[in-house]
Amino acid sequence: EDNVFPQVQRPARVGKMHPAAITNTLRAAASAYSNVTIGLLATLVVLSLLGQISSLYYFLALTPGNVIPPLVHLQTLLTAGFLETNWILLAIDAVALSFAGSVLEPLWGATKYLEFVVIVNVFGCLMLAIVYIIVYIVTRDVRILFVQCHGFTCALAGFTVAYKQTNPQKKLTVPNVGLSIDARFAPAIFTGATVGLYLLGAVRLHVPLMAMQGIMVAWVFLRFFQTKEDSVRGDPSDNFTFADLFPSNLQPTVSVVGGRVYSVADSLKLVPKHSRAYDLSQPAVVKTAATSSDSERRKKTALRDLEKRMETAVAVSPPAPVPDAKIDVPSPAAEVDEQGYSSTASFASDTDE
Repeated sequence: EDNVFPQVQRPARVGKMHPAAITNTLRAAASAYSNVTIGLLATLVVLSLLGQISSLYYFLALTPGNVIPPLVHLQTLLTAGFLETNWILLAIDAVALSFAGSVLEPLWGATKYLEFVVIVNVFGCLMLAIVYIIVYIVTRDVRILFVQCHGFTCALAGFTVAYKQTNPQKKLTVPNVGLSIDARFAPAIFTGATVGLYLLGAVRLHVPLMAMQGIMVAWVFLRFFQTKEDSVRGDPSDNFTFADLFPSNLQPTVSVVGGRVYSVADSLKLVPKHSRAYDLSQPAVVKTAATSSDSERRKKTALRDLEKRMETAVAVSPPAPVPDAKIDVPSPAAEVDEQGYSSTASFASDTDE
């Protein structure tokens, strides 16, 4: 009998991938990133996995009350910045870390890129602990000392500052969305996004606080302390002032406050000597080797981007049509031999003979 119901064809089974194929795939994926980026990604993933264990989470997350005596768990200043308990945020951190490595490491080098990530994470967490301790001194609420903080937020905020410094005129386009972000506003947009997520209840209060500390630490380090190839520290360029990190309507107020803070830091000798010629809130007036090196770096970056755009345009555009060339064929009477006489003249002389 014929079956009334049509037979459903089962999909073919997919064979198991050979271990050698898996190894080759992982090697191909790893070859796209440097050893420093892979090491930072591995540290982020491993510490996030260890943080799922309650007994280890206490020694990995930052607790402001444990940074001061009698406990003094200073290792949390380093581990808390690489600890993420939310898997969605961990995926975002991994993507951002890979992108930052592809942009910043070719410009700075592996050592300076790793130095930047570690310094921003450690000192960002230290500044966060100081903020909580100050709030405790003011409010006398002991619960503030035992708030547990963690996340890669300090480093992410530092990446926005570094991207603003290295690509001040560039726009970051989000694919398939049509959203274009100006590099100058990246730190302010990132801070606003973390504050918005906190108001919506998606993240805790320490996340926007870590973003603010990360931006501050990253700017101070890049402005005054990062060593360049020509042994010059800092970046006193005009478009990297402290007030330039804020929206234009807030820049006058920030310039006044920033000038006061810089004066105090200068009097306490907290900034390098060569930076004293520059006001923290005003554009640089004296040109140094750092200014020329920064301008040269930005010129190379702009030329590289222009070459990529030109190569893309040439590859996409169709070749121009070649017009038909007209070939003039001379008549036999106009051909001239090697002695300079025409063929008709030589024929006449032969007949006369």
